[in-house]
Amino acid sequence: MIIEYLFPSVASLYGEHGNITYLKQTFPQATVYETDLSESPRFLSEKVDLVYMGPMSERAQRKIIDLLMPYRLRIKERMDEGNYFLITGNAVDIFGTSIEYEDVGVVKALDLFPFTTKLKMLARFNCMVMGEFEHMTLVGHKTQFSMSYGDFKEHMFFKVSKGIGMNSSIMEEGIRYHNFFATQMIGPMFVLNPHFTQWFFNRLANQEVTLPYKEALLLAYEQRVKDFTLVKEAIYE
Repeated sequence: MIIEYLFPSVASLYGEHGNITYLKQTFPQATVYETDLSESPRFLSEKVDLVYMGPMSERAQRKIIDLLMPYRLRIKERMDEGNYFLITGNAVDIFGTSIEYEDVGVVKALDLFPFTTKLKMLARFNCMVMGEFEHMTLVGHKTQFSMSYGDFKEHMFFKVSKGIGMNSSIMEEGIRYHNFFATQMIGPMFVLNPHFTQWFFNRLANQEVTLPYKEALLLAYEQRVKDFTLVKEAIYE
């Protein structure tokens, strides 16, 4: 298996590197490429089984848009071919139509999905998130300066039951398009959601996969679901 970790020097905030750590533990024979900002992504020209990119600063976000813009149609081709992606945190914003920054104005994004993102740097939003995907409960958190606006129903990743979706007025969260999975929720996703991780890894490997520390992950997950269920207000300062 070949995994590509896009731009880890800048796209690894909030402990989301844990997704890669857990992938390495689950697939110890896998080759993991960590693509630097000075390099072209391998998945554009080579076979890569999974592409991962995590959250980043706003300055890094704009730099990565510039780096990927020449390849936007090739990225879409890879999505259509069924290449696996996991995109978390504000890395999702890069794949929308545009991002509106308070300091530099509107910046054109990759325009692969019909949504826009607006940032308010003095209004960080934090909440816990619980939702449903394929009859599985997903849990995680949000900590962000941005809200995204558009029609997410066609390519929604999951429906939120506690917390918010892509903005505070909707319950649709993230994007799923073929095997492209993107969510503003952070976790790390693979560590906090063992049922989803089992489902995802089985599909990725095309076989039943043994999850490391599965019993411990399930115990922590079950407790987290109970805790989130009991909380009346998911939004916090």
